[in-house]
Amino acid sequence: GNAATSYYPFFLKGVVGVPQYNLADGMHPNASGVRVIVENIFPYIEPLVKWQFANREHQERIAQQERYGVQ
Repeated sequence: GNAATSYYPFFLKGVVGVPQYNLADGMHPNASGVRVIVENIFPYIEPLVKWQFANREHQERIAQQERYGVQ
């Protein structure tokens, strides 16, 4: 599978086939459906986002230390 499915197997879980979460075409989620998707996927994505920000802050501190010769 692709990288996304490694973290979260099926992002439309609870939305597919539920009329109140889809547009009239029956294929695309409406705003309520997108809310369900986000609520379902957020616990999987939050740690990755937090790690990215922490890693970025760490890299910026290292660069600043190298720039100014701070040990």
